[in-house]
Amino acid sequence: MDEQKPKVQVIPANPFKRYKKEDDVNNGGVGIYCRVSTTEQKQLNSLSNQVSGLLKYLKEEGIAVHPRREQTRIGNMSGEKYVPNSSLQSVFLRCDNRLNRKRYILRCLTVSVVVSAGMVGLALIADRLSGSAITAAAVLLWLIAFIPGLLLTIRRLHDLDKPSWWCIGMFIPIVNFLLLFFLLFYRGTKGPNRYGPDPLDIGQ
Repeated sequence: MDEQKPKVQVIPANPFKRYKKEDDVNNGGVGIYCRVSTTEQKQLNSLSNQVSGLLKYLKEEGIAVHPRREQTRIGNMSGEKYVPNSSLQSVFLRCDNRLNRKRYILRCLTVSVVVSAGMVGLALIADRLSGSAITAAAVLLWLIAFIPGLLLTIRRLHDLDKPSWWCIGMFIPIVNFLLLFFLLFYRGTKGPNRYGPDPLDIGQ
């Protein structure tokens, strides 16, 4: 089987759009935007050199240049393998990578079991505790459920190549059911995406 060649896409948005910056009203600027998707480091370096050359040329021609760099995720598109979490903290308390359906469901169930066990234990000893102690214990159980659940949901969204702010939908009636269906039944992005390598592609 022939090795699949990496794809490079350059998508211009409003190319050569003239604008004036507040601190440079006398010189028009040129706004150029492109998005690049590649798995080849050499191509990234080559594109970077081309952009640098273009900026240098524009400056030599007396055209105002106001570069704005956005966050680059080179490592996530480099074909690296997914490394499973090895610690309790990395399993439940991180939001910077991806989580496939099976891991998401199992970890959410684990959190639910722990919280349920805590609630049963709290109910058994409630008559021995003061009102403030019961309130504190209830708040602690709520945090144990809410924080890991939120972070796991964010990572599941990342697996679907969706931004973190989509988790707001979990707090909106009706939308939360649709989003939960999406999280539980839709397959994540095949291969690496902007949030990391495919969690189904485990590194050895």
